[in-house]
Amino acid sequence: MRIRTWLFLLPLLCLPAWAAAVDYRLPPNATPEPPTEGVSAEIQEQLTAAGQRVTRGQRVPFCDVWLARSWTTQADFQPTAAVIYPFEAGQFLGVIRYARKGTDFRGQEVPSGVYVMRYGLQPVDGNHVGTSVIRDFVLLTPADMDQTVAPMEEKALAKLSAQVAGGTHPTMLSLRLVPQDASALPALRHEEEGDLWILEAAGQSAGGEALPVAVVLVGHAAE
Repeated sequence: MRIRTWLFLLPLLCLPAWAAAVDYRLPPNATPEPPTEGVSAEIQEQLTAAGQRVTRGQRVPFCDVWLARSWTTQADFQPTAAVIYPFEAGQFLGVIRYARKGTDFRGQEVPSGVYVMRYGLQPVDGNHVGTSVIRDFVLLTPADMDQTVAPMEEKALAKLSAQVAGGTHPTMLSLRLVPQDASALPALRHEEEGDLWILEAAGQSAGGEALPVAVVLVGHAAE
């Protein structure tokens, strides 16, 4: 019996590393409606009518993302290698719902549930050296504890965001540049370095200008 068991397992043990990797997808025509449970009416009114669904494999739901209908932006903003988005710290960006647990960019566990997405900037200090060249991040907060679209003060945001993962550090998703034309969005891009899965979606400024964003939904910074 033991010999037969080992013979059955042997092909699995011999699979190459890439064969065991989890594949994520952005199914066509999957447009979930915005969540209502635990989400304030004020926030619901500011979300796009249809979100983007990301699945594990072809069918298993992983998360849904709804961006804000529009974002206010800093006047005369000039992007740099470190700061690429024209948002203000604490600004409301959208809502994300995890169908099952995920992890943030630090590898912290994110329980299944609904979270508000707010903009944050990684501090420039000795505690964050080497974690990310880009300082732009999405900070997650519990939707039932974050009921307004008004900007949140940075220290209060960091404290509330830490409650998501149950630690002392904010729960955060890295933002990246969108390398393609916004007309081709939404898209899900995979970066082999770091095994990152990045959702690219088309947002817009309050003035109606296209403002695509790219959020790392799966994967975390190198240790």
